[in-house]
Amino acid sequence: MRWLRDNWWLTATLAGALLGVLVMLGVSLYLGTRPVTATAQILATPGPSKSGSDIYTADQYVSQRMSTYAGLATSDRVVQPAAAGLGTTANALAAQVKATVVDNTTMLSLTVTGSDRGAAERAGIAVTRSFVDTITRLEQVDDADSRVRVEVVSPPSAADKGTRLPLGLGIPGGLLAGALLGYLVTVLARWLYPKWRQPVGALS
Repeated sequence: MRWLRDNWWLTATLAGALLGVLVMLGVSLYLGTRPVTATAQILATPGPSKSGSDIYTADQYVSQRMSTYAGLATSDRVVQPAAAGLGTTANALAAQVKATVVDNTTMLSLTVTGSDRGAAERAGIAVTRSFVDTITRLEQVDDADSRVRVEVVSPPSAADKGTRLPLGLGIPGGLLAGALLGYLVTVLARWLYPKWRQPVGALS
């Protein structure tokens, strides 16, 4: 312990190295465990072809219904069938789903999170399919065609999440960066406080 006190600059360097390793390990764990999001783009348009004023009325109807459709994405009507196929509960799946209307359009962005890319995309496909089926059925009057056509413009897809940093690179990198930072701090401290240049025993 006396040696460490007398060579406090080395102690600070070693502490910096240890801190650097811990930081790199934390970053690696964070990148490896954060959830992944799969996103689908869904377009809603009027059903069977209209003509004249009916076209405007149908467009207005779809536009006014978009916020309702977004709310349906997390409803039991949608998530229960999807959850059954995924082997999870409706409440758990609903917490992973979010739907937002793209500004001033009848396009809806449907996102579903998962523990990894595969899980996110599987859940996204199940929810998207159930979502489209639900709206189609709700907008169907008697045996007529649905008043609203819902189509998936972009299927659920997720980008690869950042993977854990290879320990063979992360640990040495953190060690060197932390040691360098600790050393620079000691150099600055010794320059600002000349007395610190002497061993601790010499100051008593």
